[in-house]
Amino acid sequence: MDSPNFVKKGQIFMCRFEDCWDKSNSCVHINNLITANIKPEIGKIRPVVIIHSHKRHRIALVVPFTTQNPQKENYYTAFIPKGIMPGILARKDCWALCDMIKAVSLDRLQLPFCGKKNLRESFKTINLNEHKFTEICNVIKNIF
Repeated sequence: MDSPNFVKKGQIFMCRFEDCWDKSNSCVHINNLITANIKPEIGKIRPVVIIHSHKRHRIALVVPFTTQNPQKENYYTAFIPKGIMPGILARKDCWALCDMIKAVSLDRLQLPFCGKKNLRESFKTINLNEHKFTEICNVIKNIF
């Protein structure tokens, strides 16, 4: 699956947050160590929502999602009820981790898997509903 050429605010993608997601020759080695994320940095492949993008530089600001329920009420997450996210995530409640906003290359983004149609895998662009997108933006404004 190729990365998108351009993304828009409110679109949901899957993002490869790992520094080195190809364990072959394309890894970055520093002093014989493969680079990796350091806690509490976000890692693995996660769904994200596009907050802002810059077409010319192929970069986007994203907010990642998690399905792990925060231990307590907090001011830096936004609740996304089940049914809004794509694919298997539609069966789960999600939370936008608004304090983990990150600038990423468009090369890290892929369309989300949305199931199978006629024995073919289906990937498509999904937009977060406007109300939830506004809620995420307001949480970000309150944090920063």
